[in-house]
Amino acid sequence: WGMGHGQLVDTFDVEMIEILRGPQSVLFGKNTSGGAVVIRRNQPKGETNINARLGLGNYDSNLVQVVAHTPSVLDGAVAAKIGYTRKNRDGYSDNLYDGSDEGENTYEAIHGMLSWDFTERLSALLIFDDIEERGEATPLQNSNPLGAQIFFGGQPLVPGADHWEVWPDLQSDTKLDAQRYSLRLDWELPFGTITSITGYLDEKDITLQDFDSGCAGDTRGLGCPFPPNPLLVSASNPTGTLHTIRDQGFEEFTQELRVDATLHETLTLQAGGYYYEDEIFSRQTTNFQAFESTAQDTTSYAAFGRLTWAVTPDVSVYGGLQWIEDEKEFAKTVSLVPELGGTVLLPLVTDKRKWDEMVYQAGVQWFVDENHMLYASLSDGFRSGGFSARGTGVEAVDPSQPNFTGDGSNFLSFEPETTRSYELGSKSTLFGGIMQLNLAAYWTELEGLQQGTVVLTPGFPINTNTITNNFQEVTYKGFEAESVLSVPGLEGLTLIANAGYLDAEVEEAVVPAVRLGVGPGGVAGSPAQGLVDLAEGAVLGQAPEYTYALGAFYERSVGGRGAVEAALQWSYTDDVVLSSVGSAAHVQDGYGLLNGSIAYRWGDWKVQLIGNNLTDEEYFTTSLPNVLFVGFGNPRTYQVEVTYAFGAD
Repeated sequence: WGMGHGQLVDTFDVEMIEILRGPQSVLFGKNTSGGAVVIRRNQPKGETNINARLGLGNYDSNLVQVVAHTPSVLDGAVAAKIGYTRKNRDGYSDNLYDGSDEGENTYEAIHGMLSWDFTERLSALLIFDDIEERGEATPLQNSNPLGAQIFFGGQPLVPGADHWEVWPDLQSDTKLDAQRYSLRLDWELPFGTITSITGYLDEKDITLQDFDSGCAGDTRGLGCPFPPNPLLVSASNPTGTLHTIRDQGFEEFTQELRVDATLHETLTLQAGGYYYEDEIFSRQTTNFQAFESTAQDTTSYAAFGRLTWAVTPDVSVYGGLQWIEDEKEFAKTVSLVPELGGTVLLPLVTDKRKWDEMVYQAGVQWFVDENHMLYASLSDGFRSGGFSARGTGVEAVDPSQPNFTGDGSNFLSFEPETTRSYELGSKSTLFGGIMQLNLAAYWTELEGLQQGTVVLTPGFPINTNTITNNFQEVTYKGFEAESVLSVPGLEGLTLIANAGYLDAEVEEAVVPAVRLGVGPGGVAGSPAQGLVDLAEGAVLGQAPEYTYALGAFYERSVGGRGAVEAALQWSYTDDVVLSSVGSAAHVQDGYGLLNGSIAYRWGDWKVQLIGNNLTDEEYFTTSLPNVLFVGFGNPRTYQVEVTYAFGAD
């Protein structure tokens, strides 16, 4: 699923979730530099099985989920499954301009699977997903996240504004429609299995958003007591209004062909090829004065292979590689409508670039005994270069900009990102099987880290420009410990304790000033400023030094078929940089989140009360200092759910 909306697929009917840490580019392709989360949904069971869930909670949230499996037909060769999900809630934020809620969301999806065993050796699995999402854009608050470090003496734009309080004067609207199809064929042969996976995705979305997050324009005439965002104010836009309509279409086709073969009783092979292509076309209208259109086509090829050798019954080694080639073709047009009439079409920015890379993976596993395993691994990651689709390309066409290139060159391109990670670790079962302890230490070197930045475009109706820059070298090193304990003497009680340490450093980051918001008020720098060395004092976003998690899970039988289940989980995230302007950073102070649930289950029924962020912790999750925006984490939420399960386990 080549767009980020793949995360919307619900996990109600999931067989397994697998967490793969570190780069996974050899077997899982490009853009997996940080790891992969593999979600495997239940396949058709071939017998009558129904799972249903109803839920009600605060913020008028409600939930309906049903998954039904059919009996198999044609002598057990064909089976099907269909699922439906609908989730709805009001917004978490209060609009101080009109008194409404902001951020309402409705999600509706239909999911289907059909399995067919043509022969004992040949089988097929057809999958279909249809997703519709409706609601409002996530609201942002006007704020000065960098405080006294930069901008306006550290004063907030609206003194006294609380978390989840916003004041946009335009009611936002979002729509997403996506249909996804895939066909998997498995052919069992004497030496192994040949697998073909074909996928197609068609997705459309549109968003109407008050991107200035203010009401100085007073579009509904209700009166606005709040000042405009000063970074968006200009002679041609005295209210700092930034209202946008963005719509886009996305189509994707993928084809994988691979073989899992046993070459020898001690030697196995995974190898294959992968093809990917997509087309994306997007349009944005800003303040009904500027109209952008962006088109990008991507074609990607990959060939991969990995050998695993069982050297002894206790020691195995593996090695793999993947060759990746990416080609992207890009075009952007901007049309302006001056106040006195007429349309000015800015020159078309076009570009076509190609990148290729060979990535590697190697490792060794040693089962010291049945309770202890040691391992060491090396893995590479690759993320291809590209073009900032959210950028305007104004530097190539507008002489009034401080970073005007004068030659029509594409200012929106950026280079690939490559990763190499080393890891040592152990996985152990201790004290007669009641405790599991996993330890890992890692060192990651990353070249060409892709970092997005937002700069202001003075005098240009679009107001902001998004540019992606490359940092030459960054290192991440750290240690993680995970433990699970079945408490002796207290049957049904399980405790978890996890901890992580991360040291993230910018080793080298020299970026042209014209690509950074280092000018007055977040405007791009000038050519005279030359190169800016960000390594001294530079900070990396989303890289907290310490993280912790504690949990307790308890289950106890009550009566013949009943049981009580309870869970309490606390997680802590250390100070984390959300965003930065040069070396000035918006840091979210360390915070902890407490989640819990309690349930009673009897027979096929279950009633559960679930609460998240029980202490109503206030914290930021997003920040754009260049345009004085911040976004929040969710407040306290709770929901009562009733689940019914009928049929096979």
